[in-house]
Amino acid sequence: MKNFFTLLLLVVLTVSAASAQKNIRGTVSSSDGEPLIGVSILEKGTSQGTITDYDGNFELSITEGAILEFSYTGYASQSITVGSDDTYNVTLREGVNLDEVVVTALGISREKKSLTYASQEVGGEALTDVKDVNAINALTGKAAGVVINRNGSGVGGSTRIVLRGNKSLTDNEPLFVIDGIPMVNSRQGDQENLFGGGIDSGDGISNINPDDIASMTVLKGASAAALYGSQAANGVILITTKKGKAGTAKINFSSSMVTENAAYGPELQYTYGQTSDGAEFSWGPQVNASNHVDDFFQTGVNWINSLSISGGSETMQTYFSYSNTQAKGIVPTNELDRHNFTLTETGNFYDGKLEVNGSASFISQEVQNRPASGLYFNPLTGLYFFPRGLDFDTYRDNFEIFSNDRNFNVQNWVADRDIQQNPHWILNRNLNQQTRNRVIASLSAKVRLNDWLDLKLRGNTDKAFDEAKQSIYASTQATLADPNGRYILNRFNNSQTYADAILSANKQVDNLSVNANLGMSHRQTEFAQDDFDSQGADLRFANIFSLQNINQPNANFKQSLTRSKLNAAFGSVSLGLNSTYYLDATVRNDWSSALPDQSFLYYSVGGSVVLSELMGSNGIDFLKLRASYATVGNDVSAYVVNARTSNHEISSVTGLNVNRVGPIPGSTLEPELSKSLEIGLDFRTFNNKLSLDLAYYKTNTTNQFLRISAPAGSGFSQYLVNAGDVENSGVEVFLGLDLVQTDNFSWNMGLNAAANRNEIIELHPALDNGEFFINDAGVNSYAMVIRTGGSFGDIYGRKFARDANGNILLDGGAPQPTEGALEYLGNPNPDFMAGLSNTLTFKGVTLKFLIDGRFGGEVMSITEALLDEFGVSQRSADARDAGGVEVNGTKVDAEAYYTAVGGRSGITENYVYDATNIRLRELSLGFNLPKSFTENLGFLNTARISLIGRNLFFITNNAPFDPDVTFSTGVGFQGVDVFSLPSTRSFGFNLSLGF
Repeated sequence: MKNFFTLLLLVVLTVSAASAQKNIRGTVSSSDGEPLIGVSILEKGTSQGTITDYDGNFELSITEGAILEFSYTGYASQSITVGSDDTYNVTLREGVNLDEVVVTALGISREKKSLTYASQEVGGEALTDVKDVNAINALTGKAAGVVINRNGSGVGGSTRIVLRGNKSLTDNEPLFVIDGIPMVNSRQGDQENLFGGGIDSGDGISNINPDDIASMTVLKGASAAALYGSQAANGVILITTKKGKAGTAKINFSSSMVTENAAYGPELQYTYGQTSDGAEFSWGPQVNASNHVDDFFQTGVNWINSLSISGGSETMQTYFSYSNTQAKGIVPTNELDRHNFTLTETGNFYDGKLEVNGSASFISQEVQNRPASGLYFNPLTGLYFFPRGLDFDTYRDNFEIFSNDRNFNVQNWVADRDIQQNPHWILNRNLNQQTRNRVIASLSAKVRLNDWLDLKLRGNTDKAFDEAKQSIYASTQATLADPNGRYILNRFNNSQTYADAILSANKQVDNLSVNANLGMSHRQTEFAQDDFDSQGADLRFANIFSLQNINQPNANFKQSLTRSKLNAAFGSVSLGLNSTYYLDATVRNDWSSALPDQSFLYYSVGGSVVLSELMGSNGIDFLKLRASYATVGNDVSAYVVNARTSNHEISSVTGLNVNRVGPIPGSTLEPELSKSLEIGLDFRTFNNKLSLDLAYYKTNTTNQFLRISAPAGSGFSQYLVNAGDVENSGVEVFLGLDLVQTDNFSWNMGLNAAANRNEIIELHPALDNGEFFINDAGVNSYAMVIRTGGSFGDIYGRKFARDANGNILLDGGAPQPTEGALEYLGNPNPDFMAGLSNTLTFKGVTLKFLIDGRFGGEVMSITEALLDEFGVSQRSADARDAGGVEVNGTKVDAEAYYTAVGGRSGITENYVYDATNIRLRELSLGFNLPKSFTENLGFLNTARISLIGRNLFFITNNAPFDPDVTFSTGVGFQGVDVFSLPSTRSFGFNLSLGF
């Protein structure tokens, strides 16, 4: 009987337990309604759980009252309590999952909470909500401490990216890394002076298909990037690409179309006409001229269509994508066409002991008539200067006329000046074409030696083949071309080979966790360039553009070849105790071919403590303090240490070029060296609804690579020296806030802000007055000057000459400039920056918008100075309407005032502006088509459509142009406007379909 009752009790308990179990199902999606694949769903305190399928669906048998935890890489974790409902649809927001494993330097995986330095991840979704032809532009305003300036050269142009301030006087570009492997981000066409004329070739990162990016992580500090050594002195941007996943093949198609219109150009006048017959200026009587400038610009259209296929078995997974980008710029005849093909294969063999990844990408791009920057070959100069009152349509429709003397058509224009031509002649007879074919291929193998030791082997090759042609017809202004025209052909072959081997150990010994890595790497780069330019030799026959048609005597042919190698050995160790205390250390030694007799050791050390583990339950979800210190170098350029005849550059004019620049005899050049200290805090509370990441840093970069004058008779024109100290210090803040989170409505907000201070602490004592010019711009009233006690980017120019009472000195009614050395006028770097992103969702409808701003700093406009000189600015018309310009309480003739103040050699002080601006950077409104609709179609799983906009309007802007646009992405000319294309406002849609 006892056994009977025991058996009966067991049956009752079993039945009761079974009755408490229930089957639930649901869908997990992102904030914009996209299903998330592979989300981990675990019952809290147990190992019971599941993952979502390709449609984001899950099904699970569980007890009522249990707590389910949802976690996914790149998204904040979320918990729900199982109640009486059978269906649970969960929305995860982008953010920090404290327990997630993240990818850091060299592709090494680490726990997010164990990091002793700042890193910020931006999901691929944030980069594709409102797509840009250059994917890196979509990062603007979304990461603290990242300054992005776009070249004013039209669609697909280069960008300049600076992390935590300008550290180097020669190069401040971060290292781009794709899936753990450094990539080539070269570009050509940066301007050496304001006359320009060079054509921006676009940068390497602009070739990447944004739909292939899974996430982008910014490693801003030296500690985060120390394992990359001298390649990463200016920080690292890690790009993780999408991979195939096991399961049924899934097809995704997206199509983005935006229209662009010129929105932020200069204010021009059309009420005062040509000064006199034949004059270039517009200081004449009142007229009723038509606005020919607005009619010149067309509506640009950018199409980005992308198709991806993903799927596979547990053993092999495949990801394939194709993307086509077609863009028509706002300047007629400017077009871009790009094709991206990517194939990635992932294999797991021998019960997971061997993992193999192979990837290949091919990019083919062609750009027609990308507008030139600066004063030469720029259609905007003639467009803006055109004398008011004349009929522009005549010169538009008849930009060329037949010449009986030449027996062919020649340019028809009102002026003969090198800085302006007929805009339509430039578009149709100063043609340029750029092509790029690029191959990126990589192969890696990861061998699991045992349950705690792995060996990873990786190899990569990146080859880009560029060709740029300029066909410049006869009768182009004589400074720019010979009588029969001009033909320019540039070929660039840029290649990199990279390989590394990393032995990684991950071991848990009681309460101690150990993550250790030991490895070595090899990087070899080669840049070959062939330059052909007929100028000075002329063409044999007019308007026939081929190498065979160039006169050989004095023809400018040049070939150059630059090779460099970098070998390295590195190691890192991370120790964690009780998931509370963490200690990191890295060391790396570089051997550079540019410095063949030396090797250089860099290191970092960091520690953190998770205070929330010690504090118990007190409403704080997570609190961590961290600190780190690191040194990292910046390599010198190839060949500079060899004071000898160089065999890497041969010119048809000068023959084998003689290197007359080198180190002081008997001295040794070293890489630049950055020493960086970082302190930070991570804080989460209210069930992770409020998050704060705060960082302070200070970086001193010494051994700056400078050129100083060499004494006569030394055999050198300049000496190369290591000297100087550039200091950057600043604060970065990221604040995340879930304002509202209900079943039907959510509102998530993210604020990032950063302030940086830059100071030139020291320069070489041989420099005159402790300063040197980055460039002198080719004009008499502007220079970017590096001076002890100043800051990188300082703008120098002419000021108004004033008397002791501050009154402007006049001579014949014209203001007088100061004499002698140029004076400090401002600095383009902002005092601080901020970006505020908002995501609001309501029953599948999502509204996202980003407001960002730059506060402080000064910018300068050569454009405005020349417009004033020519009398075509609205400012000059307003002054004439007012009877002159008020100076010292009296009216001065407007023409006398602006012809003295304006122009390339005028009073620069008058054209320096506050760079503060706040704008609505991005806006998207999207919704998912109902599930019932897509299911009825049978072949369609998901469908989403969004209305999108970019750069919609300025909330405030104190400059007469867009301060984000720069004349050149090189070291010089930051914050200077020289007839860049007007910034655009974009509207369009984004369609995403899943099959």
